[in-house]
Amino acid sequence: MKLMIGLLVVTYLLPTFIAGFRNHPNGWAVLWVNVFFGWTIVGWVVALLWAVAPIEAYRIIENPIDDGYRDAARCFWILIGAAAVWGWIIAAAYLAFVWLKTKV
Repeated sequence: MKLMIGLLVVTYLLPTFIAGFRNHPNGWAVLWVNVFFGWTIVGWVVALLWAVAPIEAYRIIENPIDDGYRDAARCFWILIGAAAVWGWIIAAAYLAFVWLKTKV
């Protein structure tokens, strides 16, 4: 049961993980679209397509002084956001389980 919930959560947050691993410039936007509209099939597909979109179109001017800390911070906050979503999903799943258990 725990494995199935884990797989569902990973599948639900797949666009966020893809955007985070690719250091997508709009990673936060992908996260928010995924969290708030991912429960609809259309919102999840939009977030997935946005996450796999070519990044070169967004990078018009490269920063020659970039030392990598900004990308690390971006990934950190994306993972923190994903952890927060994970908590909400676990809480919702637990409440649904308790509600269903009381109905049977």
